Amino acid sequence: MSNSLAQRSAIPAGLQVAPGEIVLLQDRNVFVTNLRCIFTSDARIHASSGITSVGIISSKEKWAGAVFCAIIAAIILANAGSGGILGAAILILFAIFFWLNGRPKHHLSLHTSGISYTPLWSRDRAYVGSVVIAINNAIIARG
Repeated sequence: MSNSLAQRSAIPAGLQVAPGEIVLLQDRNVFVTNLRCIFTSDARIHASSGITSVGIISSKEKWAGAVFCAIIAAIILANAGSGGILGAAILILFAIFFWLNGRPKHHLSLHTSGISYTPLWSRDRAYVGSVVIAINNAIIARG
C-alpha cells in the first residue's frame, strides 16, 4: 500500500508521511500530524513546533436583513391582498437568502511567533473545533 497522501486527500501530490509521524486529522481541507499542519486553502506547511496557539474566532449572527424582508413581505400581504403575492414571495426569498448568509462563520485562528492568520473557516463550529483539538494534540505530541 502506498504511503502517498495525495491518493487519500486534497493534499499536494507527492507528499509522504515521515517515519514516526502520527496522523491526527486528515480530510479534504486540512492535514494534521504531530510534526506539521497543512491547509489546502493556502497550501502552507506549518511545523507544529512553530505553532504557539490555536483557537476559534466566530462572527456574529446577522439577522437584520432577513427580519426586515419578512416584515415588509407581511406588510405587503396584509395591505395589497392577492396583488402583492408576487412581491411578497420575492421578499420572502430574499429573507431566506439573508437568513442563510446571516449564520455565523467560525474561523480557525492560528498563531506562530511570526504570523497570526485564519487559514480555515466553516459555518460548522464542531468541525473547526475538531481541527483545533487536532492541532492542540499535535502541539502536545511534539513534546
